[in-house]
Amino acid sequence: MPKAKEYDELNISQLPAIEVLSALGYTYISPAEAERQRGNLYNVLLTDTLQSQLTDLNGFTYKGESYNFSEKNIRQAMLDLDEALTDGLVKTNEKIYDTLMLGRSYQEQLHDGTKRSFDLKFVDWETLENNVFHVVDEFAVERQDGQGIVRPDIVLFVNGIPFAAIECKKASIAMKQGISQMLRNQGKNFIPQLFKFTQILMSTNKNETMYATCGTPEKFWSFWKEENDAWLNKEISQCVKGRLATKQDENIISLFHPSRLLELTRFFTLFDNTVKKIARYQQFFAIREIIQTIQETDKNGSRQSGVVWHTQGSGKSLTMVMVAKYILSMMNECHPKVLIVTDRVELDKQIHRTFNHTRLKAHRATTGRNLVDLINSNSADVITTLVHKFDTAAENQKPILSRNIFILVDESHRTQYGELHIKMKKVFPNACYLGFTGTPLMKNEKNTMIKFGKLIHKYTIADGVKDKAIVPLLYEGKMVDQSVNRKAIDNQLEIICRNLNDNQKEEVKKKWSQFERIASSDQRLKLIAFDINEHFKNNYKTQGTQFKAMLATNSKVEAVRYLEAFEELGDLSVAVVVSPPDQREGYTAVDEESKDKVLRFWNRMMERHGTPEAYEDAIKDDFINGDEPDLLIVVDKLLTGFDAPRATVLYIDKPLKEHTLLQAIARVNRLYEGKDYGLIMDYRGLLEKLDEALGMYSGEGGLENFDPQDLKGAIRDVISIIGTLRHYHSCIIEL
Repeated sequence: MPKAKEYDELNISQLPAIEVLSALGYTYISPAEAERQRGNLYNVLLTDTLQSQLTDLNGFTYKGESYNFSEKNIRQAMLDLDEALTDGLVKTNEKIYDTLMLGRSYQEQLHDGTKRSFDLKFVDWETLENNVFHVVDEFAVERQDGQGIVRPDIVLFVNGIPFAAIECKKASIAMKQGISQMLRNQGKNFIPQLFKFTQILMSTNKNETMYATCGTPEKFWSFWKEENDAWLNKEISQCVKGRLATKQDENIISLFHPSRLLELTRFFTLFDNTVKKIARYQQFFAIREIIQTIQETDKNGSRQSGVVWHTQGSGKSLTMVMVAKYILSMMNECHPKVLIVTDRVELDKQIHRTFNHTRLKAHRATTGRNLVDLINSNSADVITTLVHKFDTAAENQKPILSRNIFILVDESHRTQYGELHIKMKKVFPNACYLGFTGTPLMKNEKNTMIKFGKLIHKYTIADGVKDKAIVPLLYEGKMVDQSVNRKAIDNQLEIICRNLNDNQKEEVKKKWSQFERIASSDQRLKLIAFDINEHFKNNYKTQGTQFKAMLATNSKVEAVRYLEAFEELGDLSVAVVVSPPDQREGYTAVDEESKDKVLRFWNRMMERHGTPEAYEDAIKDDFINGDEPDLLIVVDKLLTGFDAPRATVLYIDKPLKEHTLLQAIARVNRLYEGKDYGLIMDYRGLLEKLDEALGMYSGEGGLENFDPQDLKGAIRDVISIIGTLRHYHSCIIEL
């Protein structure tokens, strides 16, 4: 055991961790023995253990006879696993992950002179007991730049392969320090040759732990909350003797129990484009509940269906990917098919993109007939589609009676509860329907949820904020002063009408009132634009931050007018995303200019970008990844299913209520470095009654149909927070 370690850290965190891991079934290996197996301090594989396990785990059968792999192939497999870091840490980690998941194929020279290739595995994912688990402390690794040695506190091995690393700290040291150390050690000059193998990383002290995976930025390290209390308590009773269990003990058991470590690695880890991700606890337990639910049958003998409510921003799309991955992996003997159904084009594109980024190939239905073709294709295991394509499918497809079709319905509180749900059931009468929603179910929807079955799992807004999976939302209601000098207007009208007869006067006054409405609206819009301009310029633009803002407006005309107002002010870079103009949109004769304004804007965008899709994609990409625009103006598009973590302020100047309001404000609740909260600036008085004590909204703001408990923690009023701060300030002064 290590000796040259700071006392508190060693005795209060590191030694208890090794004690618990040993009780879980990890065999302790001293640093000296580990170094002997490695050959030198640069290499990190326990080669003796790995070679022995590859020999024991693998063999092949040829003409009824069993054979072991040749020593040459065993050694080649060890070399193949140890990928070079030429493509960078995460990409190399992904290559190794694929090798661990799928194994490799090696050619053997057979006794009759023929050559055949056979599969070799590195981990026995099916039979836990066939693998060996080791723990090593003070695991000295030579830096890539040759400038010394780095010693992770604890490294965990499966079959001689480093699967996990733990950084232990004393209780007085902030969790951030351990995370910072772990991130530093992954740097190209430090010891990436260790982290290219790792699946789970932990920073811990006895009172707190956080976990992540290879390459995870500090902002996305997560807490773990065990939901299987009976299992945890049983394990604690066996692993922790003669003292009270700590948070560290609990989380080491939850994450590093041998069965959990392999389960998390196999089913709950994925690569989203160039980022490696591991499930948060709510995703893990939701998927476990889903798997348990679909093993049950309903009164018709079909698999039990149900609904999952995970608040927006908590990783709902990735949960759906992991569910599909689990179903396709664990139920492959019954040839399952997974359909992902949404009701918005943007959501369909986003989910299709997410699936393909995670290397789980999805086919996107382009038309109703294409959906029918994909349904009947044996090659399409995962299909994404818009729900309205079932109109065509229901007319052109005989019912498919399989009970092994799983239909994952996104935002299932919307159209899918109605007529189109019936059409889906017509095509797939025996399918298993799993509804996913990011907003709370309204009171009346809780009754209709029976169409999908039971509530399988929920992760509320308050849960997300408490776990720091999303940022809290602050609300500020704004009123724009636009008082009109009524007397001056009346005097001006009298002067204009003084020589007219009564009918002419009436006609002038009628036209004047129409003009006045437009003038008043234009005045209001320009005042709001100025207010937004000053607010963002003074609070965000000058700080040199990367934060951005969105403005939700009531119509395309207003969106373009706002754009012109901001361009006139000249302080912010502003873009607009709207759908193509409808020639039949209602414009009065007085406001004919509005139609021309929208068409002129649209034609400019088409000249610049070519197609509506290219226009929208270019502006979205600039907003998410570029320095400009600062402000994105939208009407309906991008108020749902649009994930831009840098969006920090949402300015609202349009009527919103219920699910649409909850989805809109969630645009600014995503995590981003340096972002402590999202801000809602309301110019429409949408949320007039905010309950300060509970930090929820209710009443006449369009949310009265939700249960208050479901909205708890959703949003806080800036005024109430200022009042609280003043109270605390007074208390401090009195001290």
